[in-house]
Amino acid sequence: MKKFTKALSVVLAVMMIMCTISALSFSASAAEANKVSLTSNVGSTVSYDYSADSTKVTVTYKLQSSILIENIQAVVSYDSSVLRLASSNTKSTISPVFYGSNGGGFEANLGLKNTIKFNATNPDGYDFTKGAVVFTAVFDIIGQGSTAVDLDVYVLTGTENNKDVKMIYRDEVINNNFTLTASGSVETPVSDSATIYFAAPKGSTSTYNWSGVELYYGSTTNIDTAKRIALTKTDKVVDVT
Repeated sequence: MKKFTKALSVVLAVMMIMCTISALSFSASAAEANKVSLTSNVGSTVSYDYSADSTKVTVTYKLQSSILIENIQAVVSYDSSVLRLASSNTKSTISPVFYGSNGGGFEANLGLKNTIKFNATNPDGYDFTKGAVVFTAVFDIIGQGSTAVDLDVYVLTGTENNKDVKMIYRDEVINNNFTLTASGSVETPVSDSATIYFAAPKGSTSTYNWSGVELYYGSTTNIDTAKRIALTKTDKVVDVT
């Protein structure tokens, strides 16, 4: 088998780059994204892409009302084969305004499969006049496929001048003096490992003819778009069989 004599600096440079490169994020091929949609019977739908590497999705629904809210009954539905309610969710975190300082008048059942039910009542009213979170939760992504989280507001009652104001009753909008908006975010960790391609000269006309040599590396086999490092000339050599 033919031997090629190469400068030790090439070997050291390759080793150094391979040790350093593990902290970088290179992707040889991007995974096809799925979608998670946030829907509601009284709000517009928004969707977010997620990949096989995604771990969590946070969903948030905000309510803005021109009057104080006296009562709400709502159900959040999701597909438990794709999403799992994260353990970090509690009664106090899913709806801070309704929970208030001690959770009085607010009930939420987080132990059901595929659904979260909650209701709240306060004769003095909850203040959403400047807009506030009516529901938020973090879900672990445990499956694949396009899916949805849906907030169904069954009853929403306001209070104005000491009188009850029906806003939503049995899923039907009675008074449209409110807006509900949805937003979300997907958590996708950065991978700490990847396949990196390297290119270096196989040989030279002279053992010590290594001036101007560059080492190419990257997530592509196209040398024109790869990154490069200029090698330093040295008189130390190593035989590579």
